[in-house]
Order: sequence, then C-alpha cells, then structure tokens
Amino acid sequence: MKIRSTILIGALAFSINAYSQFFDSVPYVGAFGINGGTRGTVTGFKGYDPDPSNTDADWTKPWANFNPNATAYPGDPGYNSSNTQFYTVGDAAHKVIISSDIASDITLTNDKWYELSGLIHVLNGATLTIQPGTCIRGSQSNLGGLIITQGAKIMAISDRNHPVVLTSGKSTGTRVRGDWAGLLILGNASTNLPGGQRRFE
Repeated sequence: MKIRSTILIGALAFSINAYSQFFDSVPYVGAFGINGGTRGTVTGFKGYDPDPSNTDADWTKPWANFNPNATAYPGDPGYNSSNTQFYTVGDAAHKVIISSDIASDITLTNDKWYELSGLIHVLNGATLTIQPGTCIRGSQSNLGGLIITQGAKIMAISDRNHPVVLTSGKSTGTRVRGDWAGLLILGNASTNLPGGQRRFE
C-alpha cells in the first residue's frame, strides 16, 4: 500500500508539473489586466510566449464595452465623427429607419447608422448582412428590436477595431436596461415540448 501510494503521488506531481506549462503566470487574478491594455505579438511555446511582466493583457479590449451608458454612439449629440470604430459621420442625414420586416437579402452598410422602429423580423429565407463598424439602435419610443426567425440568417462579421454595435436608441447617460427589445435568434433545435415549439416573450 505504501509503495503504491508513493508511485501515485509521484505520477500526480509529474502530471501537474507538465500540465502547468500550458498556463501563463500572471500578476493578476482572472482574465483582465490592471490597466486594460492588450498583449503584443507572441511567439514561442506552441505559438505562444507567456509574458508575466505584461499586466495589461485584457483580451476583452476593445471587443467589449463595459460602460455603454457613457459612450456616444452615432446619432448622439456628443458623437465624434472621427471615431475610428464606426465609419459613418453619425448625423441625421446618415440615419436610416428600418420599420418593416426584412423578406429578402439585405446588407446594412457602415457608411450609415440605423434605427429599428418596432420589432423587425428577418423572415425565412432572407439573410441580413451587417458590415464591420456599423451601429444599429433600437427605438426607445416603440421598443425596437431585431428577430431572426427560423430559416433566416444574420451575418455580422466584424473585428475588434470595427465592431458591430446594437444598442439603445436613448442618448448618452440616459440608457437603462429594457430600453429596446434586443436581438433574438430563433433556431431549429429540438426541444422537449410537445410539438417542439412554445411562445417566447
């Protein structure tokens, strides 16, 4: 029993030591760096060279915006047209209101910004394509939102520097949860309900 235990402990220690080479040693807890910067190009072990001295390795930046209420988007009075994330000038002349369902293929180009007036359905067989650096806002007056129905598609392929943003239509500093209906995607996966369908709210 004693010999077996010694062998088991030794094998476990070797396994943990080998496995630990996969992880980075960093001076912070979790996925976020202290100052919110980004890690530079890395090479080395399996194509990745850990750099424990880099305390700014926040992989979410600028993919995610954790303070959208303070952000001026196209259409806001304080929006700066030199914003590098979006391509549109962002004024009223470049605003497009979408108020009816989408029944055929359509592309939302990034030289404009869009307002969803009410619930907009992308219908079966139609594909909604959204260019990188496009901003879409849900109307606050009639709870605008986007619903991708069964058989429809949404193609919103962007990059970290030019994201596709869907957000509230309210101005900077006044946005709250529930301003707009959001984005809903209705799939064709099986469910455990009789008939395979149910209502959603």
